Amino acid sequence: MSIGTAETTSPRSDRRAGRTDPSPGPAHAGTLQLRSVRKQYGDVTAVEGVTLDIAAGEFVTLLGSSGSGKTTTLLMIAGFERPTSGELILDGRRINDLPPHRRNIGMMFQSYSLFPHMTVEQNIAYPLKIRKMPKREIRERVADALELVHLPAHGKRYPTELSGGQQQRIALARATVYRPPLLLMDEPLSALDRRLRSSMQEEIRRIHRDLGTTVVYVTHDQEEALALSDRIVLMHDGAIAQVGPPAEIYDHPTSLFSAGFVGESTQLLGHLAAASGPGRADVVLSDGTVVAASCSADLAVGAPVVICVRPEHMSVALPGSTAPSSGVEMVVRDKAFMGDCVHMTGRFVTGDDGVVRIQPRQADGLDVGSAVVVSWEAGNALILPRESSQG
Repeated sequence: MSIGTAETTSPRSDRRAGRTDPSPGPAHAGTLQLRSVRKQYGDVTAVEGVTLDIAAGEFVTLLGSSGSGKTTTLLMIAGFERPTSGELILDGRRINDLPPHRRNIGMMFQSYSLFPHMTVEQNIAYPLKIRKMPKREIRERVADALELVHLPAHGKRYPTELSGGQQQRIALARATVYRPPLLLMDEPLSALDRRLRSSMQEEIRRIHRDLGTTVVYVTHDQEEALALSDRIVLMHDGAIAQVGPPAEIYDHPTSLFSAGFVGESTQLLGHLAAASGPGRADVVLSDGTVVAASCSADLAVGAPVVICVRPEHMSVALPGSTAPSSGVEMVVRDKAFMGDCVHMTGRFVTGDDGVVRIQPRQADGLDVGSAVVVSWEAGNALILPRESSQG
């Protein structure tokens, strides 16, 4: 589905290698600004004070669970919901009061929204026809769009003759055929199976590189957000919890919510003991074990903290073998072979639950019920302040 009435072309800043722009336009085309945007339904606040700058050609994902405010934010950008307060600015122009069809924004929904009585070519051509473009230009653009999504021979088919993945590619071709400066995508892959989702993610990355259109993408799937995004906007309870590139969100969460929502992590409760080096500190766990981890927060000695460690950053050994003295003992509760790794869950002597991923060859002899010693490099663990709801 697409919304808009006038075509706007846009150059790209070439933030990604290989990006080209076949159609010149204003240098700021596709920039989006949200200024203290708020949406309230009666006594319920769905979005609270969201402020965000999105650069031209950037791929930004709004990530969060149901009720986090991500879809409501997208609908306000599209014009289907009106902000209670705040400003939406597209290419320097305030769009709060513009109806959806005048915002010149492309949009893809979870459903394909293709017209079943129209051929593929007619579906793609529809947004061009309502813009009253010349027939020759429509034919050229439709052909280019089919080439872009690698379906040049499917123009005469009807949507019912296509697979789910092919229908989604045609929906993407239709949403981009008139070259909108901004494309909104609302969980477009959630109806596809895992294999098709992976294939479509690759297609979306390729098409974004080729077109350079600014994309705001909504998903609850953390793996999808990590795979697609230039930046992730992690949302929680209607507000932004953290913004940053995927690697930063994953490796340097700024809160326990971020650490727990994006990827798995083992979280061990303790108290800050003392600094052990630049950016490092020692933590005393509940059983008295002292372990080291990275610490960027300004915390006082004795402060209640949590050590967060990603499962792939942990090492496991049997007690009395080559286990480091700084390790923490854990009893294995479950063990699952995942192909490229073994996924283990267990209970630490501290009373905390944990998850560890190791290479299959390292799991020999580590069975359910085994006592193991878990350790990590200090630089791969992060100290975060303990939230008030934790003990």
